[in-house]
Amino acid sequence: MIAAAAARGVPVFFHTPSEVKAAVTGSGRADKASVGRMVTRILGLDAMPKPADAADALALAICHGWRGGIGSGINMTATTQTHQGSRPVAQQRRGRQLTPAQRAWMEAEARARR
Repeated sequence: MIAAAAARGVPVFFHTPSEVKAAVTGSGRADKASVGRMVTRILGLDAMPKPADAADALALAICHGWRGGIGSGINMTATTQTHQGSRPVAQQRRGRQLTPAQRAWMEAEARARR
């Protein structure tokens, strides 16, 4: 799928499971139920997305958007050497207020780089 997208010039973005969990819940070790609850809360849904994979897909989209991917035109795979990240949120969103989940993600990413 990745090769097919790349061959057609479609940008491909990568986020690790712990990165997505940290962005959405504040903990990179969150379980599926916690991710589902937070996705429901963040998006203001009446019920948790079913199946759990749907909540995971939405969590991935939320993480990517919070990292500056939506509307930014940044292809993280083209600007990084590994699949594990891009520029920290703080560099992309200077002057904007971060949510607690975004701050937790930023701190987790900083710890992972050490």
